[in-house]
Amino acid sequence: MQNDSPHSALGFLGPSLRRHRLSKGFTQAALAEQLGSYQHYIHYLEHGHRTPSFGMFERICTTLGVAMSDVLLLAERMARESGFGEIDPADEV
Repeated sequence: MQNDSPHSALGFLGPSLRRHRLSKGFTQAALAEQLGSYQHYIHYLEHGHRTPSFGMFERICTTLGVAMSDVLLLAERMARESGFGEIDPADEV
């Protein structure tokens, strides 16, 4: 499944996962091995080319030892800081 919009917090899920992975000292290959997955799948996730299923997201977070909410909050903060997370009042109907 691909991201619907690179400008939403969901578009920053991959970069958020990457930051958490690096902070825990995992390589993409090591994380993939722990998950029974492939390194290129982790690469695709981190670069926004794929969005994990809820189950895979939960497994990744568990493997990394981080709360799912922490990953999502970081993604939201990254979107906001990039300027894409801001809501323009003129856009509201």
